[in-house]
Amino acid sequence: MASIRSFIAVEVPFFPSVRDAIREIKSTGLRAKFVEPHNLHLTVKFLGYIEESDIFAIQEAMRCASSGMGPFEMELSGMGFFPGGNRINVIWLGLENTDPLMDFSERLAEEFRKAGIRPEGMDNRRFRPHITIARVKNPGDKERLLDVISGHKETVFGRIPVDKILLKKSVLERDGPVYTTLGSVEF
Repeated sequence: MASIRSFIAVEVPFFPSVRDAIREIKSTGLRAKFVEPHNLHLTVKFLGYIEESDIFAIQEAMRCASSGMGPFEMELSGMGFFPGGNRINVIWLGLENTDPLMDFSERLAEEFRKAGIRPEGMDNRRFRPHITIARVKNPGDKERLLDVISGHKETVFGRIPVDKILLKKSVLERDGPVYTTLGSVEF
């Protein structure tokens, strides 16, 4: 049976304000791989490689972790980069009102522990809500790039309605990842 590269996520709409900020970033001479608009998402938990036979158990853990949750809204606001200091490897957009997802993430970890779900390559770091928009190859004019990022520190890009969480399959292709929804749980 083939392993499936997967993650748990919330889909994020591609707002015109995000498109405009990306254009501004690109104007700095940055060389980067930008996330395609249709692939924009918030990764709540990167699972690594799962077996097809594990999908039901993972969805059941997602259902249990989301018990009692209702729909909510997050605000897509601010821009920054990882890892920080003098290095720019990833450019991201920030989020406000993520407490429900923080709670879900903690409850999901507990449900996975109880069910013995430990996929190969699962990221066990604490959930840090952000939307990756670019993976940097060469920052180009770094000072100008830092000015653009800093200039968007307080920018509000839009509001994201959250009414479900998705289990996604990720296939890495030459032109970028292809995501397919394997299942979802509504709040």
